[in-house]
Amino acid sequence: MNKLANLYNQKGAGPKNIAFNFINEAIDSRLSFLILIPDISDYSHYQNTDNVRFIRLFCPRSTLLKVLFRVYLELCFIPFLVWRNKIKHLLAFGNFLFSPVCATKTVLLHHPYLVDDRLYEQLELSSKITEWLKRVAFYITTKNADHIVVQSDYMARQLERKYPKPRFDVEIIPNPISYSFAHPHDPADLIERRQAAVKNDLKLLYVSRFYPHKNHVFLVNLSRELAQRGIKHSIFVTVNPEIGEAKSFLEAINDSDVSIHNLTEVSQTELVEYYLSAHAFIFPSKAETFGNPLIEAMCYGLPVVVPDLEYAHAINGKAGLYYLPDDVVGCANLIIGTLFDESTYRQYSALSVSRFERFKTPDKWFQHYLTVMHESD
Repeated sequence: MNKLANLYNQKGAGPKNIAFNFINEAIDSRLSFLILIPDISDYSHYQNTDNVRFIRLFCPRSTLLKVLFRVYLELCFIPFLVWRNKIKHLLAFGNFLFSPVCATKTVLLHHPYLVDDRLYEQLELSSKITEWLKRVAFYITTKNADHIVVQSDYMARQLERKYPKPRFDVEIIPNPISYSFAHPHDPADLIERRQAAVKNDLKLLYVSRFYPHKNHVFLVNLSRELAQRGIKHSIFVTVNPEIGEAKSFLEAINDSDVSIHNLTEVSQTELVEYYLSAHAFIFPSKAETFGNPLIEAMCYGLPVVVPDLEYAHAINGKAGLYYLPDDVVGCANLIIGTLFDESTYRQYSALSVSRFERFKTPDKWFQHYLTVMHESD
């Protein structure tokens, strides 16, 4: 057993999906892995196999305990595991890897605040302190890692701007789409049915966990703008109501002039039905390291409405319907002018299907990671 994968802090919806893809491919590969996972219910179905052994780790709740446990994990527990199991390749999903060990070290960066100074400066003081601590941990990671993986050209540029003379190699590995979203539906049939119904009751979908930079409040203003124009519509979001920061947004969507419906965080299987029933996908986020829901939406041939930002162009290319960031009126004009026009709607649906074909399946994505991990052999 010469490979260790630390997936301990992959707890959010997107990071969990990445972790699940890796675990499933590791099991199928028959290669030997030791994998660290959080001791939470989402990972409870994973049990040791002939080639993969799991170690479940305690998840503290307080910020202080989280910091102390992470330091213990990186400086004590992982070095012990590397020594005990003769680990030659260490992979960490989740931004940080500062264990002082003699092994090839690869880390996935998927937190934009670590390299985006503009985004960092917009935070409130309490959040900025937390992010500063993470930045310190990531700075140490840059001095320790052999390879830092990012998920798009955009994030590679952000990383290289922040660390212009790195000692690490920058690798670009776009996320795969989970096999959960594989479907037998004919894209042409989906587009036909959607186009016929879009003017009657526009259904927009935004799949994202709640964070300040995800810009959910934009949808409140957009819904009001569409309502003022007499556009019958529904916007569906996936916000966990237990997230404290989401409280003001969830209160706002209860207003009578807002047509936003919260599905809460749902499983990938449940999401499929919403991708199938939506007419278009909207993604107002101000920053992303990748944006898995964007390729999920394109998988189902949905036109994708996104702000005119680098990360969106990196994922959607010519398939994106772009509006100026935070321009509610411009976004409404774009939606009405393109989605309600039959030829344009079909054009951007077809572009989504074509763009989706550029992204890797989980098996090829997994093999790309193996190649990077072994580059220093």
